[in-house]
Amino acid sequence: MSESWGGARTPSTPAVVSGPGAMSARTDGGVLDPDAPEYGEGVEIQNLQSQAPMGGSPGAGAAGGGFAGVDLSGITPLGAPGDPSIPVTAGAAAGPGPGPGVLGLPLNPREEAKADARALDPAFVQVLLAASTRSGATPSFRRAVRDIVTNL
Repeated sequence: MSESWGGARTPSTPAVVSGPGAMSARTDGGVLDPDAPEYGEGVEIQNLQSQAPMGGSPGAGAAGGGFAGVDLSGITPLGAPGDPSIPVTAGAAAGPGPGPGVLGLPLNPREEAKADARALDPAFVQVLLAASTRSGATPSFRRAVRDIVTNL
């Protein structure tokens, strides 16, 4: 009688995932291989693979590793030594070397507005000021002219 009580009991047909509540089932019966084909599928998969040749990985034979037709010769690899003529602060807003403008990133809105205002001809700015004082000028036009003048 002691054999019928206690000890590990392994289910003969374990569930892959246990259901909720009354539909729950033990899942500790063994490890199931999710990649193992069902009974009979292995032969079918082998037949399908033998009928059509498997393709290689795309761009495996290309010199650039998948970037066929793209010249990657000018790109410096990550592990390559640095160029001593370029300061570490190149691209930064402080220190020697070119500033952030060489990175090609967009300016912040305030800096962009200042650059736009400085690019305008001073005579044109005077025309805008005169037009903004006319009686038909809209409030949005007046604000736009005021923003240009304050960014000069």
